Amino acid sequence: SEEEDLNEMNEIVKKAPVPSEELVEMRNVRTLLLQRCAGLDRGLAARVEDVRSIESTARALEEYACAQPISWANEEDVNMLNGRWRLVYTSAF
Repeated sequence: SEEEDLNEMNEIVKKAPVPSEELVEMRNVRTLLLQRCAGLDRGLAARVEDVRSIESTARALEEYACAQPISWANEEDVNMLNGRWRLVYTSAF
């Protein structure tokens, strides 16, 4: 019934992990980093101010405790990186 479906959905929602404040902040910094990279033609059009801003934001993102480092010796960690990647920004120019 519709009521049973609603109750089941409520139970699922109750069990779902609530993001911590730090995780929410980290996601906001990640979004800011992507916004700062947007429109820079993968870094080719980046000015000195853009590079500084992006590097500063990337360092801030790395400082979050919930930003877990990848262990290259751990196959499970390495497997999380499998997939298609899209280059958004590089400082190699």
